[in-house]
Amino acid sequence: MKPKIIAIIVSLVVFAAVVAAFLTIGSPAKQREQNFDDKKIMDLQSIQYSIITYASQKGSVPPQLADLNNSVTGYFVAPTDPQSGNAYEYTSTAALNFKLCAEFNLPYTYDKSPNAPRAVPLSMDDPSSQNWNHAAGHVCFDRTIDPQTLKQNQLPIKR
Repeated sequence: MKPKIIAIIVSLVVFAAVVAAFLTIGSPAKQREQNFDDKKIMDLQSIQYSIITYASQKGSVPPQLADLNNSVTGYFVAPTDPQSGNAYEYTSTAALNFKLCAEFNLPYTYDKSPNAPRAVPLSMDDPSSQNWNHAAGHVCFDRTIDPQTLKQNQLPIKR
């Protein structure tokens, strides 16, 4: 074969590999958006866990996120949105109910792969009852803490 033909064949193979990679994992921009969304889910899970810990000590969710800082949860500082730098939206809606909100780039549906983000169970009876499925854009997650979970997570009060 002539070197020119070999060069054309190799170029086509490389081009096909690059196209296949983009189709499989997406563009770098889309992957960056997915990474931001994954971090936001992890942040919301961390906040949710601290709210549950707070509620197990105080009997209700905190009135505002700032109440988690240096409270019974230790030296927790609520994370901020890694993309915008803004605080995540939090609303206490009842003694054991709250809402966490964030801005997402891409939709997310429960994935069974081992690296997929998981919700922290708010009920020991049904750990799948709380999930992090969301559309793109502004999304709020309504949460209700199971009183039974509070009893199981209750820590001794430090004096």
